[in-house]
Amino acid sequence: MIIDKEAVARFWEKVEKDDGGCWKWLGAKNISGGYAYDGERVVRAIRYSYFMKNGEIPSGKRIYQKCNNLDCVNPDHLGIILAGRKNKKSTKLRSCIISDSVISSIREKYKPWLITQQHLAKEFGISQSHISRIIHSLRRPEIKAS
Repeated sequence: MIIDKEAVARFWEKVEKDDGGCWKWLGAKNISGGYAYDGERVVRAIRYSYFMKNGEIPSGKRIYQKCNNLDCVNPDHLGIILAGRKNKKSTKLRSCIISDSVISSIREKYKPWLITQQHLAKEFGISQSHISRIIHSLRRPEIKAS
């Protein structure tokens, strides 16, 4: 990746900074996240954001959002982990980065017919099936509702 001044300016034009910490990517995106042009090629927006602050990403590593918000490009919310299989969304990865307090909150907030799994999935930025596994204690059963 390169740091091209025009590409950097275009990148930040597509970011909505929030006082809450997450910086929302407003540019091109698909189900796996946002994409940006680095002056040479199209790259994942989180990779470019991480690269601008921290430099090269080591070979065999990938970037993920510690805040679990797929739209977030705040470099302070980005972490680096060992790369998994290509094009595979890992539920194990998602469950390991969802904090105990979020798991507890999901279990506390769920009220059948009032607060649905779909609503919680949208609120927490994870799939409805993952919410279901959390609620039914198939994921992290040791954590109780607060």
